[in-house]
Amino acid sequence: MPVDRVAELWRMFAAERVALGLDRGALPMRRDVAFGADRAEALATFLARAAQRYRSYAANERTGYARPSAESIGPRLIHGTVQDCAGDVVALAKRVPLTTLIVRPHWTDMSRQELLAYLAQLGELVDALR
Repeated sequence: MPVDRVAELWRMFAAERVALGLDRGALPMRRDVAFGADRAEALATFLARAAQRYRSYAANERTGYARPSAESIGPRLIHGTVQDCAGDVVALAKRVPLTTLIVRPHWTDMSRQELLAYLAQLGELVDALR
C-alpha cells in the first residue's frame, strides 16, 4: 500500500481511538527491503526474485497478470545500499508513526548463503537506525 494511503488511514484510525479516549496505538508496518550496490541493482534483484510470487498472487486474485515494474513496486519498496534503506526508513517514520518494521527475510529461491548475507545486511540496517 502506498505510504500516502497508509498515512491517511492512520490519521482516521488515530482520530477514532482518541475520540474513544484511547491512546493512538502502535503502527507496525510490513515493507519489503532489498539491498544492492545502488538503488537500481537492489530494485532489479527484488523484481527478479519476486516475479514468481507476484504471478502466484495474480493467479489467485486476478484474471490478468501485469509483470511488476520499477514504477509500480519502487515507491513501496525500501531499497538500495544499507545507508539508502536507513534513509528510507527514517523518511517513512516521519510520515507515519512507525513502531515496528516487519520484513520478509527469505524468498523461496534464496540459497542459504544469500539468506545469511541478507540477514547480515538487515543487522547493518538496524545498526544504522540506532
